[in-house]
Amino acid sequence: MPSKPLLNILLCLCLAAAALPSAAIAQPREPERQDSAEDEQSVPVSRRQASEIVRQRYQGRILNIRLEDGYWRLRLDNGGVVFNLLVDARTGEIIVPEE
Repeated sequence: MPSKPLLNILLCLCLAAAALPSAAIAQPREPERQDSAEDEQSVPVSRRQASEIVRQRYQGRILNIRLEDGYWRLRLDNGGVVFNLLVDARTGEIIVPEE
């Protein structure tokens, strides 16, 4: 049987972990936002719509999304495989860039 000091330490660690706010527990994050030189208001397909279009066809976590030359550039991580996709900000068409 473990010694009493060890049990006390384990008990303190368990209580401390239980007291952590739920925000400290790993949860999905929104894609990182980056400032863009282009006016996001001027494109028909919004950042959120581009994210949803990609989520409907691809698995993985969106790491980053930014508006670049009329395209939403999304960086995704699917089980450790990181790749980029483009979404036309006018039509919503997904384009897989050659890398």
